Amino acid sequence: MTLPRKPLVARARLPLLWSAIAFTAAMALTLLIWVPMTRQARVDGEAEFLGRTHEVTSAIAARITAYEQVLHAGAALFSVDPEVHREDWRRFFEALDVQARYPGFQGLGYVEYVPGGHLPAFLQRVRTLGLPDFSVMPDGERFDYAPITFMEPLSGHNAADIGMDLLVEPACRAAMERARDQSKAMMSGRLRGMPGMSALSVARFLMVLPIYRGAQPPQAITERRERLAGFVMASLRLDQLLPGILGDGPLGLDFAVFEDAADAEPMYRDTRLGRTLPDGFEPAFVADQILQVAGQQWRVHFSSADAEHQIVGARRAQLLLQGGIVTAALLALLVWLLGTTR
Repeated sequence: MTLPRKPLVARARLPLLWSAIAFTAAMALTLLIWVPMTRQARVDGEAEFLGRTHEVTSAIAARITAYEQVLHAGAALFSVDPEVHREDWRRFFEALDVQARYPGFQGLGYVEYVPGGHLPAFLQRVRTLGLPDFSVMPDGERFDYAPITFMEPLSGHNAADIGMDLLVEPACRAAMERARDQSKAMMSGRLRGMPGMSALSVARFLMVLPIYRGAQPPQAITERRERLAGFVMASLRLDQLLPGILGDGPLGLDFAVFEDAADAEPMYRDTRLGRTLPDGFEPAFVADQILQVAGQQWRVHFSSADAEHQIVGARRAQLLLQGGIVTAALLALLVWLLGTTR
């Protein structure tokens, strides 16, 4: 009589079944830990990334504010003695040690406001004060003028820009009118090419602070316009101002500064990482922040230096998953061996 083989086959399959159960249980436990760990890694990574973006924007704002204080110091010089001469301005500039303490300053100057009818008297006065060849550029009759009268350091591009009427550049005029009416320091838009101005100046910004005649600051807009004497101005370049904004070490992110929300071409991009990104690289996090800068709204675009799988917590979670898979496989093998040797 032949015995049925079905029970024997079933018994032979039991180790495989228990092995599969052991593997499934181990993987379920691994996934139970891995899923929330991965989620938390992203939450923590994003929080760290956003915290870093706030550090960068705060540092940019703080640096611009510090540079604004230099303009206030220049305005204070004129409040003490309205008849500031070129040599006085040079000593003031050297005492501040601007070039060493404030990277990004291309020049620090004084711009006198000249109504159209007062231009001949203004030219005569400036020429008798040590600038015999001084003239206002570009030529032509206008309602008013705002020529660069003093500029330090007086060399290279700065020397070539002496006499340039800033009111012919719409971005400068807009900033100067806002500064005059609000009695605050204002930043111009990006200068893209003033007629007659040195070629390097097209990539710079101007920050201006108004100076008024009289002992007391004017309060009403009409009074501010009537008593406007001129402006203290700073010529700034972002490519010199922003590098090392948080020190020389890696930021852990990339950022680019745009003149406004719709601008597609950045004014400045931090390239400190100096890395070559692989094709198809997608940063784990991106963010845009609007930065209020002396009357201008700059958009700062941030992207994380790492892809999703490179986040520290995500790498740990990945190691846990890989370890769980190996452990589950070993456990399944052990169960199968125990079942087949009995």
